[in-house]
Amino acid sequence: MQRVLATGGELRIVFVTDGENNPWPQRYLERKLFVTAKDRAMWGRMRRREALCSLERLGVPEQSAIFLAFPDQGIAKMARQGDDRLRDALRKIVNDVRPTLIVSPSSFDLHADHRAIAYFAHSAAPDTPIATYVVHGNAP
Repeated sequence: MQRVLATGGELRIVFVTDGENNPWPQRYLERKLFVTAKDRAMWGRMRRREALCSLERLGVPEQSAIFLAFPDQGIAKMARQGDDRLRDALRKIVNDVRPTLIVSPSSFDLHADHRAIAYFAHSAAPDTPIATYVVHGNAP
């Protein structure tokens, strides 16, 4: 990201979910056994603030962030059910931005949502080069 900015390029960072459905860290940090929908929404807002803070530290302008707010832990289910709303949202971004490179989670990631995001990214932008990364597990 910093190299792109240093050469005068533009970035768009697409956050597919707000990360609102991660109850174990939330239970631990907030010291509660039961996490409500209101608690998850609050957690998602906190995760958005963290994302924007991280981008700021990297020198990435806030307007580079795109938050889609799809359901955390629900992307793989969407792919299995043939729900193409994420693909369509990504396709619109690709058509509007015309990226020269997309960086996406890998289909080798052990996290089901990350694999599904890879599927949707590849189907939304078949003609754009895509570099991938693994968060959970190892790439071959």
